[in-house]
Amino acid sequence: DLHSFPTRRSSDLHIGGGLNRYDPAQKRVTVFRHEAANPRSLPADGVMSLLEDSRGRIWAGTYGGGLARLDGDANAFVGLALGGDRVTVLAEDSKGRLWVGTDGSGLNVLEPDVGVIWRFRHDPRDAHSVGADVIYALHVAHDGSVWVGTRGAGLDRIRIPEGGFARATIENYAEGHGLPDLTVYGIRPDRAGGLWLSTNHGLARFDPAAGRARAYHRAHGDRKSTRLNSSHPYRS
Repeated sequence: DLHSFPTRRSSDLHIGGGLNRYDPAQKRVTVFRHEAANPRSLPADGVMSLLEDSRGRIWAGTYGGGLARLDGDANAFVGLALGGDRVTVLAEDSKGRLWVGTDGSGLNVLEPDVGVIWRFRHDPRDAHSVGADVIYALHVAHDGSVWVGTRGAGLDRIRIPEGGFARATIENYAEGHGLPDLTVYGIRPDRAGGLWLSTNHGLARFDPAAGRARAYHRAHGDRKSTRLNSSHPYRS
């Protein structure tokens, strides 16, 4: 599978499947692949997510190799330790912190120059923990809230108060709030402040102010034909 990600601060186009960087000005492609004998190569060829942060650095989340940052000058990668090696989604907040969703290891918060500073994990004994440890989608809202799409536990909203991560509050939204399904693959905001969610049972528009979702199904509620997966959230 290939997913393309135009960067925000250059005209280069980064394309997953290994990692291929296309320079349109030079009409040149640089190919990055995992090399077992090279510790500074791409840590795995399965690139699930890419992010260019506010400082222009490229981060690659891989399936099986964890998180790595591209050292552009050396055309090499620097790996960063996480709680798991299957990275599914990346986001950056207004403070420059990276939020790293994983498949099975919850949600990591990383200071790029420090390392992981907090981990959110599902705790079945705590109704206010993240809903699941498999994270498919992240969205950082203007108010600083972080919205989290999970596998099998719906949508979470994380708020970090002035007291820091230890005082974080987590709210969960599920089928009782109008979600058509409990697996959320993608989250995209609209200009009216709503969040569009892609799920196994079609699209839903979530209203954060009301805490409710409205589902949109094909063929007047035929949910069998509306399955969306993790490739659907991307837009050009």
